[in-house]
Amino acid sequence: MAGLHLAYLAMDQLAGLATLLTTASPSVTAPSVMARSVLETASQAYYLLDPAADALERIRRQQNYRLVALWESRRLLDPGQSRDPAASPTAVRKADEKIEVILRTAPKFGQSPRRSKGNRSVPFIASTEHTKAVRAMPLIEDVVGGNGGLGSLVYRLGSAVTHGQQHRITQFFEHMGSLLDHTHGDAFGRLEASAKKTSLYLGAAPVAVMRMLSRLYERFGWPTQELVAANRNVAQVWGRIAEVPLNTGQSVGAAFQPETRAETQ
Repeated sequence: MAGLHLAYLAMDQLAGLATLLTTASPSVTAPSVMARSVLETASQAYYLLDPAADALERIRRQQNYRLVALWESRRLLDPGQSRDPAASPTAVRKADEKIEVILRTAPKFGQSPRRSKGNRSVPFIASTEHTKAVRAMPLIEDVVGGNGGLGSLVYRLGSAVTHGQQHRITQFFEHMGSLLDHTHGDAFGRLEASAKKTSLYLGAAPVAVMRMLSRLYERFGWPTQELVAANRNVAQVWGRIAEVPLNTGQSVGAAFQPETRAETQ
């Protein structure tokens, strides 16, 4: 159920991304932020629906996501760290109690709770096979990049926008070859986002959703004919906009070859 809920959420976010892209005057950076949300949500669902995970492992993975959410909520609710007037010691105590219940129960199932060290680390549940907390980037690389580097690249680009860094935004700048201020050497430029560049930047979002849906359909034994057709249609539309040649029946994920990644970089 946790994987199914996240799958619906990822599809809603992808629909939101489509809305952003079809508005009369879309923001340059907003689609990148939404695409990052799609990647994170779809990769989490993909992770929870892993057919190699037994029931206990799926519970462990879901509980770790619960711990992350509770830990983040605790930080936001702490009066000493938040400007929110609704923040209160009572809310922090309740979050701590929920975290403690999860960690205290884990050893009963042969799992090892790892408590946070102050506010510097997230608590998580380890097992004999999994001794480290799972990070977003490896999951995205697994669902999108296939160890080819695309998932990590796209996630870094999206993170740059979210954290207010200039790296992602400057990729939309076109230098005009003239100075605006000769005294300070300020160069004149303009923001320009073409459909081709945007599709290359955001193409990993539909890849992640398609991979997630494929695993979801396999999990529940649903017929995949319509999913295969949808995958092919998305690939054709995306390939036409991104000007990436696609073979008949090629999926979106198969279209991300090294030459595409190089252009994205």
